[in-house]
Amino acid sequence: MTYNQHGQANNNHSEKCNRQKPVLVHGWGYCSICQANYPPRSYHCHICDECILKRDHHCKFTGCCIGYHNHRYFLVGVLYIFIGALYGLCYQWDYVYSTINLPLVYFFLTLLAPHFSLLFGAINMWGVVVATLHTLGLVTFGMAGYILMIQARAIYRGQTQYEMKHDIRDYNLNLSQNIIDVMGRNWKIAWLLPVIDSPLKGDGCKFLKANEYEPPKDI
Repeated sequence: MTYNQHGQANNNHSEKCNRQKPVLVHGWGYCSICQANYPPRSYHCHICDECILKRDHHCKFTGCCIGYHNHRYFLVGVLYIFIGALYGLCYQWDYVYSTINLPLVYFFLTLLAPHFSLLFGAINMWGVVVATLHTLGLVTFGMAGYILMIQARAIYRGQTQYEMKHDIRDYNLNLSQNIIDVMGRNWKIAWLLPVIDSPLKGDGCKFLKANEYEPPKDI
C-alpha cells in the first residue's frame, strides 16, 4: 500500500477487489474497508475514506486528515493564526473600545450580543460591525489557542489525537524526540517558513516504542 504526500493510502477499486483476505504483517493492522494492511499509528478515516499514515485527526477547516507528512504544516499554520489573531486584537483594541464607548461591563456584553445593544440604542450600526469583527477575532484567537494547547499536550506525551482518546502511550520517547517526530530534525527553525527543509525520522511505517528507545549518552 502506498501513500500520498498527506499520508493517505492510494488504493484503487481494482486493488480493493483483488484483496479479499487479510495478509498478516507483523506489527501491522488490517483495514476491512480498504482491504489492505496498515502500519502502526495509521487509522482509517471515514470522511476521507482512506487509511491515513500516522493519523492525528481529520481537520474540517482544511478538509483533509492531518497525518505523518502534513502535521508540521498544520501545527505551524495554527500557530500563525494564533499570533495573527493576538496581534489584530491588540492593534485594534483602542479603536474598538472608543467606537463602542460604553463602560467595561457593558462593553463586553455588547461584544457578546451587539444586535441587542443596537436595539436599545447603545451603539449605532457601525458599532455593530466593529463589535462583530472584534468578537470574530476573539473566537479565532480562542479556537487557535485551544488547538495549540491540545497539540502541545499530545506532543509532550508522544501521542496523536487518536492515541490520546484511547490512552495509548507506547511512543512517548522524550520531549525533544517527540517534537522531532512532528516537526522534523530542523524543528528549531522549521516553524519560520514552510519551505525550510526539515526531514522526518523514518518513513512513517516504523516507530520506536518507549521500551525500545535508548537516549544518546554523553561520553
